[in-house]
Amino acid sequence: MLEKSISFSEILRRQFYPSFQMLANLIEACPERQWTSQDAGNPFWQRIMHTLIGIQFWFRESDEECAAPDFGQGLVPDLDAAPAFSLTKQRVREYQAVIANRVHAFLSKMDDMRLVQISSICGACTYADIIIMQIRHIQHHVGYCNGLLHSNREGAIKWLGYAE
Repeated sequence: MLEKSISFSEILRRQFYPSFQMLANLIEACPERQWTSQDAGNPFWQRIMHTLIGIQFWFRESDEECAAPDFGQGLVPDLDAAPAFSLTKQRVREYQAVIANRVHAFLSKMDDMRLVQISSICGACTYADIIIMQIRHIQHHVGYCNGLLHSNREGAIKWLGYAE
């Protein structure tokens, strides 16, 4: 039982951060041989990047630039196209750190009043909707990637509860 009242913005942060950490944990858990394999349709790294790019897009203000990363090899294609190149774990880790900073900046601006305001990105969504949609998006890809790890007998990353 909660001893004090907790704001809705704090509840969303407590749910978002473990999801985001699970995504980061997948980078470390994936063996090199599976990192670039296209046996499941897309390489493992492409699914991680797809998820991070989604966060980059949604966790911004409308006037902020949202250019997909171009690691000197062209844009990372969405999941409907096979990439013409591969990214190393280190490159993906570096991008994940950039997105972690974006996440922190975005979530630190959210209080209960702001969460119910219409987003500057999508006039049909509040900021709360966007955060919840990103939690769902992250968990979808975490589950998919965990399934890939498990099916290749690599084990799966641990489920993380809410962040206290």
